[in-house]
Amino acid sequence: MKKIIFILLALCSLQLVAHSQFNICKTYLFIQSNFAGTIAVDENGKEITSGVTSSVFVYIKAKNGEIPKFETAIINGINYNVSMLPCTDGKAIVGKTDEDGKPIILKASNGCKLWKLTFEPETMPAIKSHKAPLTIALKATWKERKITYTISKVPILLQAEERP
Repeated sequence: MKKIIFILLALCSLQLVAHSQFNICKTYLFIQSNFAGTIAVDENGKEITSGVTSSVFVYIKAKNGEIPKFETAIINGINYNVSMLPCTDGKAIVGKTDEDGKPIILKASNGCKLWKLTFEPETMPAIKSHKAPLTIALKATWKERKITYTISKVPILLQAEERP
């Protein structure tokens, strides 16, 4: 029993060290379903795709504004290129919650900077469950070392957008 408690404490400590090691204070994960206005069909009139795609948004709050240079992400087994954008005015208007339509505004706290990670391609196949944790493995360079930073949490669902 003591060994199990020790192992659990060690794992918790490693998680805390990993966050502080990369200057990451907090991560935010959002998902949004997008619906095509026109759905492509084949010559028999059968839908080629469902017309539903998902967009994933990640925001990172970092101490001193310095975070690893994220290069690629693996989401549901598919590789995506990552772009990092600093939120220059210290806040980000993310969207509205799907549940109650309340706006989501993130603010950087004192000594922290807010970053938005975007993925290319911007849309991905529809993510089936919004209630299950989504795991994103971010590959990065930190102080001339290759690292993997994993985010695994239930995303906050944003209101859907209809696309032309």
